[in-house]
Amino acid sequence: TVVTGPLTGGRHFCVLHGGIPVDCPGQDGPVSLEDDIARIDRVRTTMQCHRDRMDHILFNLVWADPCDSVQKKTVGQVGRGNRFVERETVDFCEKNNIA
Repeated sequence: TVVTGPLTGGRHFCVLHGGIPVDCPGQDGPVSLEDDIARIDRVRTTMQCHRDRMDHILFNLVWADPCDSVQKKTVGQVGRGNRFVERETVDFCEKNNIA
């Protein structure tokens, strides 16, 4: 959910179930709310198989997990989605003007 309005001083406020989508095929830098997330066709039969970049982005919006360090991103993954670190969160927020 993305909220823009008087409560946020006109800035975007974003709430995700999982986390930010990182390391998806064809991804170069943080995903964009307008160019990527807003364009996802949300009518999907399943999110278990990743057919395209948008499947990966949508899946990770639900299942991505935070991680302490870049070194731990690929070691012993416990969740289903990709892991993301603090720097990737900051980059995502800056790109999308999120408070």
